Amino acid sequence: MSDYICVTVAEPAIQSISIESLPVRTDYLVGDELDVAGLRILVRYEGGRNEIIDEGFTISPAVFTSAGTHSVTVGYEGFRCGFNVMVKTQEETVTGIGVLTLPRKTEYAPGEDLQTAGLSIRCYTEDGGHFDVSSGLDCSPTWFDGEGEQTVTVTYAEKTCTFTVRVKEDKVVTGISVLTMPTTRSYTVGDRLDTAGLTIQVNSNKGSEILTDGYTVTPKVLATPGTQEISVLYGQFRTRFNVTVKAREAVTPTPRPTPAPTDAPEASPGADASPAPEQSARPVPTPPVRKNTGVNTAVKIIFAIAVLSLAGLAAYVWYLRRQGFEDEQPDEPGELHTVSGEPMDDKRGPDDR
Repeated sequence: MSDYICVTVAEPAIQSISIESLPVRTDYLVGDELDVAGLRILVRYEGGRNEIIDEGFTISPAVFTSAGTHSVTVGYEGFRCGFNVMVKTQEETVTGIGVLTLPRKTEYAPGEDLQTAGLSIRCYTEDGGHFDVSSGLDCSPTWFDGEGEQTVTVTYAEKTCTFTVRVKEDKVVTGISVLTMPTTRSYTVGDRLDTAGLTIQVNSNKGSEILTDGYTVTPKVLATPGTQEISVLYGQFRTRFNVTVKAREAVTPTPRPTPAPTDAPEASPGADASPAPEQSARPVPTPPVRKNTGVNTAVKIIFAIAVLSLAGLAAYVWYLRRQGFEDEQPDEPGELHTVSGEPMDDKRGPDDR
């Protein structure tokens, strides 16, 4: 067996690298980062050995800042290879747009300019996705010269959508007045004001308008007797009318009757004639009598029917007894009855009757 011999084992030398499989995504928008998912590199070594790797390499560029066809370079151990991707702007991928949020101002006066603050649109892309845009929108018209509803067209990426605004001349109120008075104009202190029937006329640059509500009246509770002024408020304008308020009548309490003093008892015969001690006369409160006319009448009727029924029953009993008494009387006084040929007094025992 020989002595040990030292040898040197070198790494296999790489001859070349190439793209084994492209990344899953090869289409990008400006501003997107490169996605290397699915990218694999074939590494060829001296001696005929090959290896497929999916990590440990470098890529450039990592972010796309412009549109067009971009070449992506892959580096590994000093060797390079590459592939191409397509980078588009957002406008190039838009297939349609729609209004997402309306502007905060949608009502205008003639001559006003369009204000797009708050306006945003949603852009739909060819890959089925979408993104939202709130700036860089072209709108037409940019000002309004007539009254009524007007359509505003929004253009983005050569696609259009619309929304509607209302153009009208502002109404400027110049004054108000009472057109018809309320139906009720006479009150008692403490009553609430009744505005039924009250109408006011509102004058403006648009003409006159009659209102039955939408205004405010004060006071609502009438607390002062006499002629009271009522204020009618509409916006910053005021008009007035008067009502009559009567004082509430005072309620006089009904005096309670004073009971008569009780007479002193008469002295019994033979009693001392000494005067009875004086007693202080104190009013005896009379309990309130509750009348129930219906119940008392019903009781009286029932009582009368009961009395008449008892009287009729008594008469009927008397009649029956009278009939029985007459049947028991002898045919003639002193007449004798003969039994077996023998005279007999008309005296019957209890068993013979």
